Amino acid sequence: MGAEGTISITDIAGNQVEIPADVSRVVTVDPFSSQFIYVIGADDKLVGTCIGPANRELVNTTQPRLGSLPSAGCKTNVNLEELMRLKPDLVISSIDYSTINSDIERVSIPLVQIDLEKSEELVKSYEIIGKIFGKEKEAQEFTNYYNQKMMSMQETGQNIPDIERKSIYFGQRSPLQTLGDDYYEAEIARII
Repeated sequence: MGAEGTISITDIAGNQVEIPADVSRVVTVDPFSSQFIYVIGADDKLVGTCIGPANRELVNTTQPRLGSLPSAGCKTNVNLEELMRLKPDLVISSIDYSTINSDIERVSIPLVQIDLEKSEELVKSYEIIGKIFGKEKEAQEFTNYYNQKMMSMQETGQNIPDIERKSIYFGQRSPLQTLGDDYYEAEIARII
């Protein structure tokens, strides 16, 4: 427990971050953390979000509030003035966004870093997000489901002979861009 009315969160980078015990204003600059916040039912706490390259109008068809939230930017193109205008209690960002994370810390907004690119860190990151919102039970239910599905995929993958395995190409927005071997999607492909 931190100072009165606050709690201390240890983020994925090992930083101790003091946040309000009852967080009510959160901005994400990582698209996948926004999705998980919806999964655990804490989306009413989002005041700004990064949804990545997704079409906001399309997002609104399934998650009306998510596509309508303002964005301070994503990953490396975060607008600090817009971020400060949203008056967040904290920002959730990826550990990989080191430059923007330093900028956010410099303007004295509490920053919680997560890592959703490695499966072992993904589960820990979801637990951190659950703790931020007081939704530990919901986060645990999801990680149990996730772990069960991962084990099922590994079992299925082990039974596929090498000669029957397929090659996979992970494209990006441009056909000449692809995901590297260090992305979560590549880890999933290796499992199956």
